[in-house]
Amino acid sequence: MFGAMGKLLFAAVLACSSLGSMAQQPTITISPTPPSVGDILRVKHTGPYPVTLSLDWYPSGSPTSVTITSDKGATVTVPTADSLIVSDPTPGGAAPVSTMIQ
Repeated sequence: MFGAMGKLLFAAVLACSSLGSMAQQPTITISPTPPSVGDILRVKHTGPYPVTLSLDWYPSGSPTSVTITSDKGATVTVPTADSLIVSDPTPGGAAPVSTMIQ
């Protein structure tokens, strides 16, 4: 059905499309873990930048989001809370990370 050139072109397209699907999913890291109330918490994301992450403190606390613009991450002060979930609302973004607060 395909000539030699058609098969070669098909193989090249297939290889390029599978390379795109092998891209690394971004990740979120937080430190220190576990943090204590009043600590400076560093939140990092592997990009692309800028990215705004949601901060879900329990019970409610603020800030409720943090924007990261480089691989250095961003910092927030840990409010009075029991736990934190950091999530990436970007479609295909990083998996959420959680921690208890000391």
